[in-house]
Amino acid sequence: MKEHLFKTARLLIYMAAIGQLALSQVHIGIITKVFAPSVGFFLFLFVIAGLVTAFNSSSAASKPLIAVLGCGASLLTGVLYLNIVFKDIANATLLTFEEAQVSIFVSLLAMFLYLAGTVTMLVTRNHNG
Repeated sequence: MKEHLFKTARLLIYMAAIGQLALSQVHIGIITKVFAPSVGFFLFLFVIAGLVTAFNSSSAASKPLIAVLGCGASLLTGVLYLNIVFKDIANATLLTFEEAQVSIFVSLLAMFLYLAGTVTMLVTRNHNG
């Protein structure tokens, strides 16, 4: 059972990372309206950190620190990206919440899947190492 949970957690992380990459066009449409030069950088890091987290999930059983660092990087860059988006919405420049809600939802969902998947892998890793 724990091995199945471990593999399911890895699958969730992969789905979140590939989904973020596939839906990056939605995010790019949002960042073109954000008046902050660093928003694209943090979006790029968010997507790349998610992919790195997914690719390194295979080593979570033997090297849990790598999984924790990957998840932490994904969460940190996701929070920084969303912080910039929310600040721009609050300043009411060009971006509205209605326009950004899909990007926000997808980002929050990916962050939740990274965290839940990593925690599940760490809890069940002893049976997979």
